[in-house]
Amino acid sequence: MHITRVLTRCAEELGVQEHARGLVVESVKGARNEIDVAFLAHNRLFLVECKTKRFLEARAAHPAADGPGAESLYKLDSLTALGGLNTRGALVSYQPLGKWDR
Repeated sequence: MHITRVLTRCAEELGVQEHARGLVVESVKGARNEIDVAFLAHNRLFLVECKTKRFLEARAAHPAADGPGAESLYKLDSLTALGGLNTRGALVSYQPLGKWDR
């Protein structure tokens, strides 16, 4: 919600043409994913994944596994691929990210 409020306030300054939140997309293979925030600015699509998870604590609990941010980043990467070459993605976290997740 915070990201959409910021986009609304800064739309003209940032060149935002459209924005939406809670979009559900389905790949050709039938995989469904929700995009937290999507916006179009200067004819380029931007996808934002928003998280409140405590990444550092989760990393300490599972040190041998991929970083806890990896799942979010993999999802974001696959969604930006669906959008095309000029699509950009961002992970916005309320909690700090660990070094490897950044």
